[in-house]
Formats: sequence, structure tokens, C-alpha cells
Amino acid sequence: MKKTILVLIAVIMLVPTAGIFAGGARDEAPADAVRVNLFHYKDIVHDGYNELAKAFMAQNPDVNMTVEMLTTEYNTVLRSRDAAGQLPQIWAASTPGEGALMPFVNEGKIAPVNDFAVVGSLSDSIRESVTFSDGNVYLVPLLTTARGIIYNKEIFSKAGYDSFPATLDELKQACEKISAMGVHPFATAGAEGWAVGSNIYQIGHEVFASADFAQRMNAGEASHMEIMEIFGFIDLVRDNSQPGFMSTDFMSSVVLYAQEQAAMIIQGPWAADAMMDLAPGVVAKSAMTGLPFTNNPSDSYLYIDFDAYFAVSGSPEQVAAADRFFDFVVNGDGRAIFSEEVRSLNAFGIPFEAHAVNESILKQSEAGTVIGAMQYANAPDGWWQNQGTAMQEYLMGAVTKEQMLRNLDSEWKSMLD
Repeated sequence: MKKTILVLIAVIMLVPTAGIFAGGARDEAPADAVRVNLFHYKDIVHDGYNELAKAFMAQNPDVNMTVEMLTTEYNTVLRSRDAAGQLPQIWAASTPGEGALMPFVNEGKIAPVNDFAVVGSLSDSIRESVTFSDGNVYLVPLLTTARGIIYNKEIFSKAGYDSFPATLDELKQACEKISAMGVHPFATAGAEGWAVGSNIYQIGHEVFASADFAQRMNAGEASHMEIMEIFGFIDLVRDNSQPGFMSTDFMSSVVLYAQEQAAMIIQGPWAADAMMDLAPGVVAKSAMTGLPFTNNPSDSYLYIDFDAYFAVSGSPEQVAAADRFFDFVVNGDGRAIFSEEVRSLNAFGIPFEAHAVNESILKQSEAGTVIGAMQYANAPDGWWQNQGTAMQEYLMGAVTKEQMLRNLDSEWKSMLD
């Protein structure tokens, strides 16, 4: 895949596996119905996917569609199903780069989707970002998301700021003022590797790494030492988070922010979703912005990536049914169901009722002040776990900056062997 700036449209087993939530499927499907199983890992949209599947089958009686969701061990179950020759027909690719998916391509296990109706609806920049080096598109990017700083505008106003600090030095000064008010600058979920790895380290990596970093790493010609500057912002978060933040889980950090005991939380819009039941008023006076890793404001653009990339497998009839399903969701009657039941940022400009945090994301997307480099997509499969563990070790003081980056070099290399 190619590095690109994304300007979004305004937008296993042979026996049942514990923890898998299933839905869809007809009670009485025709014997010759085309069977399509959609397998994913995002619980917040599972009910919405079920509703889409039911409505799609009502209009397409020749298809029997099921929807399965597994949050933990998703990749393990997917690999097991692959080994058993039971890949789902539509499945979420958690690591959507060529390094993870080309083996599937080379073995004929996933189909190119160049001719899918919805792929033709993608903007040029988004289509480029999901085009592999062989010129084909193998993924349907459905859901988009953002990662950045959700901040309480009222707290920042009381600290003397009409807008969010644009540079690292300015944010350091703001943290001092906020701390003097008796408020924690950051609510940080240090107990969750993904929270500090995917939401902090990964974004910094996109800012500082060169466009060909992954390719050079694979060739043994690069090192994570190239992104040493990343620690300016990481150390700022470490030094300005709540006491005991390394034992704080995601929901506890959300509660801390919702109670206005913290001015910022580095997460995605899912954190605001979780807050809507706790403190909708706090969400209403919040916004999201990019992480200021440097003193150059243009490096602080909001980070956008895709939250659900779907690969398609199976027979020609099953691939054709998947094409019809995605077209139903994006261009057909499923569009209204998506708006009401899924209610997510997406690559196709499907409207939905957005809270203030999502509204701020959409405004920045419309303005083009977002970045969406594909560094992570070209990392080894499951790299999110490695970067998360590395961040936790550093934040706990178990390793130095150099040791953390050298360890990442070694782990990357070992995952290629």
C-alpha cells in the first residue's frame, strides 16, 4: 500500500467457539442459497451489522447471510478457520497491509474487489491508500475513525486558551496552567497496551518515520532509532497524567475525563461514545484534535485511519453476493439503516447523528487538515501488540528510550523470519 494523505468524504474452528456473537441467518433458507458469513471484531457496531444483514436478505432471497463477532482472540480464530479451509466470505483484516495479506492473495484466498460498486465510489486518495503494489484493491474500507486528543474546551478556556495549543511547547505551558487549577492534564489508560501504543506511539511513528520506513525495515536497512524525537510528546503525557496511570484501564480513564478531573484523553471517538451515557454534557463541550509531537503546527493534523477493512473470500457466487451486500449498504436501502443503527464515521459519506467530538472530526476532514499515512498497515501482522507492550515498558521505567526502540527493531526482524 502507498503512504497518502487521506481527505475523507465529508462526511477455526470446526465447533462453535466461546465468545463469538452470531446473528443474521434465515430461519428457513433455500437449499441453494449462497451462504455469506461476515466475521468481525468491533462490538459497538455488531447489532447494526445484524440489522443490515437481515434487510439485505429480505431483498436478496438467494443469499443466506450470518454475522459473527469476536473481540478477543479474533486473529487466532481467523487463522484457525483459515487452516481448516473455512475462511469467512467477508472478514475484517485487523492488519490490512501487504505484509499480512499478500500470502492470502498469493494463495488465492482473497478476491480482488476492483470491480465492486462501492470501490468505484471511493475518492481517488482513499482508493490509492488501499491499492496494493500489484495494482489491485483487495479490501473494502467501510468504517473510518480518528485518533487524537479529546479535550474539554471549557477547562482550556478557564486556563486562558480560546483554541487548542498548536505546538508541543505551547501544550507544555498549558499543562502547567491546568495542573495549577487542580486538574490532571491527561487521563491515561496505561494498563491498556493498545491505548498507549496505538493512540500515542503509532501516531508519532506516522509523523516521524519516512515514507519508505517499513520497506527499509523489511530489508534490514532502517531502525526505529530514526524516530527518537517521538519521546518529546510521550514524556509530556507521562509527566502530566493522573497518579497511578499505569494501572488505569480504558473505562476508568473515560470516567476520569467525564468527571472533569482531567482536561484531555488521548483516544478515538469511541471514548466519547462511551461517555454519552455518563456525561453527555461533557461530550457536548469537547472536541478532538491532533497530537502536537513537534513545534510545527502542520505536524499536528488529526490522524485518520480505517476502522474496518473487509477482505472477501469464497466462490465467485459468494464474492458476487458480497459485492451486492456492500452496494446495498452504501448505495441502497442499507444506507438509512447504517445511519440509524451503525452511526459511524465512514469512507462513503453516509450521514449519521454525530456528537460534538465526531462533528469536530468531520469538520477537520472537510477542511483537509487530517493525515492518514499507511505506516502501520505495512508493519508485521499483530504489530499493535508489540508497540503497546514497548510503550508500557518505557512508561513504567523498565527500559530506556534507546532500549525501547532497539527492542522494536529486534521484534520486527524476528517477526519477518
